[in-house]
Amino acid sequence: MGNTRFCSSCGEKLPENVEFCVNCGTPVSGAEKSQAPPPEQSAPPPQVYTPPMPGQPLQTGGQLPPARKGMSRGVMALIIVASIVGVLVIVGAIVGIALTVGNSARDKASERTCQANLRTIDGAVQMYYAENEKYPTSVDQLVPDYLRKVPKCPSGDEPYQLKGDPPSAYCTNVSSHNLDY
Repeated sequence: MGNTRFCSSCGEKLPENVEFCVNCGTPVSGAEKSQAPPPEQSAPPPQVYTPPMPGQPLQTGGQLPPARKGMSRGVMALIIVASIVGVLVIVGAIVGIALTVGNSARDKASERTCQANLRTIDGAVQMYYAENEKYPTSVDQLVPDYLRKVPKCPSGDEPYQLKGDPPSAYCTNVSSHNLDY
């Protein structure tokens, strides 16, 4: 035992008659004789999986990520189902808001179109009066000289009427369409 040699670089026990350390390849000429082995070296640190950064290529050949422990398939299925339900609720809310806004815009457009028709009829009534020195009794009297045809309210099928003295056009389909002047 007195001739036991150890590598001066890595501390590995060297067999007799070797010229290089079998562990690290250091030449044996630097080997020391010793009665006791050198102090134990610590083991290399364990490799830890680090996921690649976004945009970096995935490196292969390395250690795989550690397996998740403690999460059963049932729990994972529940998480997936809850996520899908959450997404569907959000999409449903967005669609509901879009439909509400769309309906409101459509109603507003119908109201504005009807009011434009009422103003057109009122202008035709004034032209009729200027030429005839009397007011018409119905909207039909304005066609074809003052209106090409009787306009229709986009919200219903009832025809416009003349009301008041002097007469002004009136929508019988939706009372909120009527002009306040």
